[in-house]
Parts: sequence; C-alpha cells; structure tokens
Amino acid sequence: FELIDEEEVDKSKIFKSSEIKKLAIQYRLRFLNSQCYKNDFPYESVLKIEYLNGEYKKSLKGFKVLSTSKFFREEENNDNALLFAPTNLGNYYLIHQWGNGLREHKKWLSWPFRNIETLFVTLILVTLIIALSLPTSLITYDSKVTYWSSYRIGVFFHILIFNMGVTAYFTFAFGKNLSSSIWNSERDF
Repeated sequence: FELIDEEEVDKSKIFKSSEIKKLAIQYRLRFLNSQCYKNDFPYESVLKIEYLNGEYKKSLKGFKVLSTSKFFREEENNDNALLFAPTNLGNYYLIHQWGNGLREHKKWLSWPFRNIETLFVTLILVTLIIALSLPTSLITYDSKVTYWSSYRIGVFFHILIFNMGVTAYFTFAFGKNLSSSIWNSERDF
C-alpha cells in the first residue's frame, strides 16, 4: 500500500535508478529522502500526492527528492527539484517538478566533477591551454628556441603538477567530492 503500481500509472513518468543516477551525476545533484528537505513541499505536489493516494487507494511513503545540495541546506531556495515516489518494481515515479529547471550550462559547469577521469581530463586541458598560451620569452631566455620546443613540454608538466596540487588542496580543504560518489549520500550536503 506504500508503493505505486507501475501498471496503473503513466509509463513516461517512471524512471529507473540508473537513469536518476546518470542525471544526478551529470548535473551534480543529490537524490535524497524527502526528510532531508527543510522546507514545506509546494502545494501542487501535496495535491498530486493526495490525488494519487485517493485514485489508487494507497498511502504512499518513501518519497525522494532530486535536487542540488544547496536546495537541501538552505530554507529559501528556488533551485530545481523533482519529487519521486518508489514503485513496486524498484523504480521511481515522478510526482512533481518545481523550480528553475535544469539548465544546459549547469551540466557543462559540473562536467569536471563527475568522476576522477573527467577531473583529470579537465586538468590536462586547462594545463595545455596555459602552456600553449605562454609566450616563448616567458619560458626561456634563449632567443634561438622556437615555439615548439622541449621547454614548452617541460613547462606543461610543471604546470600540470602545480594544478594537480592546487586541485588536491581545494578538494580536501573545502570537502568537495565527485558527483559519482555523493549523488545519493546524505552526509555533507
């Protein structure tokens, strides 16, 4: 009586856990129990829950919210959020969506923090851009050296080591984790 029967509801609003995980990692979102949300849910979502309870003679429980970690921390927040209810087959039914919506730029800004591979690729690309943008006169005093020289490769690796150190420092100092490890973690939000 606490789960939605998938055969009775709209199939387009049913999401697998893997789809929700992929979305959460792409946009750096959290998929947490509704008890973690500090504010009241919007009135429209409460009406939809009451409608589902009455229509299917259920007493739905175990709601989950997909949103940013800032959404769960702050009381007055207009971030996008999606409210889900579990189904009888282990999937989730989308009950209500509110907020500003998922923007494409948020997906690209959170790309480096998806997993360790994307972070490393981002570090290499940023280092490569810095190393290629430096004029040769800043790399060496030798006037006979051309733009493409072994000096530039050495500078690339030195800057890469520096960038990796700075990234490691900020990761540990500010407690930032990768999206793939925190998408459903209730701690540190």
